[in-house]
Amino acid sequence: MRVKRVNRYYCEFCGKGGCAAGHMKKHESRCTLNPNRICGMCRYRDIPGGDLEKAKALLPNPDDFKHEGGDDFGDWVTYASSPLAAAIREVLPQVREILEDCPTCIFAALRQRGLAPFVAATDFDYKKATREELDQIREDGARDGYY
Repeated sequence: MRVKRVNRYYCEFCGKGGCAAGHMKKHESRCTLNPNRICGMCRYRDIPGGDLEKAKALLPNPDDFKHEGGDDFGDWVTYASSPLAAAIREVLPQVREILEDCPTCIFAALRQRGLAPFVAATDFDYKKATREELDQIREDGARDGYY
């Protein structure tokens, strides 16, 4: 019988695991749950990035919207007409401005504030926004002769 022992590394913020220390160190530095994260998208866009703490302070506290008798978040997750989704939509333009409309930074602010389940109930689509941003980066790179 052969036994092989391997080291497994875990992100201290989100719990993601991997067998490569270097990869996990890179992930941890950019993890959206890391309050001192380095945003790769902002780096690609060549912008300094926004004030994540200021953006998080604007976002509503999900605990204020829990209803009695409900477990965890209850029905708020699925309804775009919920009071929490309305509160997020109300401050989202200001959050976008503070974070220089970086989709990854916006998602990090929502996630760190505990609002990630409610992203579906707002007008913020992380996947679509990221795809559009990367397309713009590629287009700018092609125009500048990088691609």
